[in-house]
Amino acid sequence: MNLPKNRKPIRRVSSSADLAFAIVVLASYLTTFSTIQSASLVEIMLLAVLGMVYIIIGTYGFNHCIRSENRIYDLVYFLIQIPLGAFIVLLTKGAGYNAMVLLPLAGHAVILLSSRWAYYVNAIIIVVYAITVRTYSGDFHSVLNNLPMFIAGLIFIVIFTQMAVDEEKAREEVEHLVEELEDLTIIRERNRLAREIHDGLGHYLTALLMQIQAAKAIMPKSPEKAMDLLDKAQQLSQEALLEVRQSVATLRPTPDQNRPLLELIEKMIADVGEGSIPVQLNVVGVPRVLSSAAHLTIFRAAQEGVNNARKHSQATQIWVELDYSDSEMVKVIIKDNGLGAESLDGGFGLTGLQERVRLLNGTYHISTEVGQGFILSVGVMG
Repeated sequence: MNLPKNRKPIRRVSSSADLAFAIVVLASYLTTFSTIQSASLVEIMLLAVLGMVYIIIGTYGFNHCIRSENRIYDLVYFLIQIPLGAFIVLLTKGAGYNAMVLLPLAGHAVILLSSRWAYYVNAIIIVVYAITVRTYSGDFHSVLNNLPMFIAGLIFIVIFTQMAVDEEKAREEVEHLVEELEDLTIIRERNRLAREIHDGLGHYLTALLMQIQAAKAIMPKSPEKAMDLLDKAQQLSQEALLEVRQSVATLRPTPDQNRPLLELIEKMIADVGEGSIPVQLNVVGVPRVLSSAAHLTIFRAAQEGVNNARKHSQATQIWVELDYSDSEMVKVIIKDNGLGAESLDGGFGLTGLQERVRLLNGTYHISTEVGQGFILSVGVMG
């Protein structure tokens, strides 16, 4: 929910705030009644009624303003409470600490209003108090004697309340950031899950399709060889089922991911190699252990490049080069001699691969032309 620009981001006010308001007013009344010299029963009853009305409006009315988030209600609240508080001070004629009645309104102004309007309202409270003192005392000397203490109390209330408001604002901002972080985490996890399903399950399904197609092609002439291919397809389907289960189970590392990268790539090529386009693997440099993220990204890049070449390129040869010659970066290059393409628009697999590489601040490059085949190059630090 977006906040109105003229409102403080306060949403909750505890019951202790209402209790504090009531205690301040009652304390003011106690000191007033203990020092008042002469007051008729009617005046005392009138003060009691006004005090009750003041407390009720200061609690229920204030909470209504909090819930309504409407500046009109806020202004009406102060238009009622400031004159009412001033009238109470006027009736008691400065007895005791009756000025305390007005001080809680300074805190309410900070909570309900924007900074500028809070300054205006507090200035009005000071002016109204000065006029009230001048009215019942009849001279400016009393105003000058009482005003500094009143202003000091008001400043203390404003500062204390502003600190509480800032703390509440900071807490809400933290909660909002936590919510955004949770949303971002969910989005990233969804993207990661989509990449894993596409790269893992997609690889197995592609290999499975190749095995079945090859088996059908040679079934009439070589049933035994076809059965071998179908057995291989059955094995791949079991591995694909395991991949799905592992992906759904929050994508915890699979046993394969703990195997050497070169061994994984060799197995991937063997899975799709029988009865299909030949793949030549070349290793440059000395293989070394990579971080788990780099290990997985290079493997998925090789997997995606080989699968795309088999499905789309109509190539007769695929080359995979695993390059360890750079001491800081490992690269994989997948090249085919297929049809190529006019544009570099990638499907979901290449998009997911780009995301993987970007997260590792790696390099990603595609080169293709019509009739010139397709080259995919990926490098990551490792």
